[in-house]
Amino acid sequence: TEEAFYRDFIITHTLYTDTNVVLQSMLKTSNIFKIMIETLFTDLVNNDALNKNMKSILNSFSNNRLLAFFEEFVDSLSITDRVPKIPQSSPVPITWATLSLKELAEQLTMWTQEFARKIEITEFLNQQWTKDTGANNLRAFIEHSNFVSYWACTEIISPTCLQERVVRLCGFIRLASILLEYHNYSDLMSVVGALQSSQVQKLKSTWAAVPKKDRDLFNEIIFIMRAS
Repeated sequence: TEEAFYRDFIITHTLYTDTNVVLQSMLKTSNIFKIMIETLFTDLVNNDALNKNMKSILNSFSNNRLLAFFEEFVDSLSITDRVPKIPQSSPVPITWATLSLKELAEQLTMWTQEFARKIEITEFLNQQWTKDTGANNLRAFIEHSNFVSYWACTEIISPTCLQERVVRLCGFIRLASILLEYHNYSDLMSVVGALQSSQVQKLKSTWAAVPKKDRDLFNEIIFIMRAS
């Protein structure tokens, strides 16, 4: 009858609609977990605890099709695609014995250049840098130079171990030589000023332990600076 036809149509349409809602929900959930697996693939392979938790979540789904989808996806991943777990090593501490003085000189030179390039030529007029206002860029450059000198002095005198002080003192002598090679006379003056400061010059035992080649190098740098 017509009434039975409409009843069957409504029931069928309702079942179809409910099924669509379920399927759409499953699809959204599937896409979310697919993205998670693709994004966290390395962690899932290398982290046993995370892998176990993911499998537990997948097994909690009551729908076999959704579970089968994920199992098929995981099984389809080839062994060659799995990134081996790389052991994490502790970072090697940087010391004056292992520090690249050339790289340090390069970084100092680029850092000082950023201050120097901002200075306007008019800032040199009428000793503006001695006043509270004006010549801001030039005063910033002077403060930077003073900071480099203070840093070098502090690095040398801070160790309580004689051997470490010798290593740092020799390091700054060689650093000054590289700065001279780079024509970075600003940082060269700051480093030499630190080496000639009363705080560093008082370290008689430290200077006595400096190798002759480093003392000769320092004297050569002082001679060049005085001659210029």
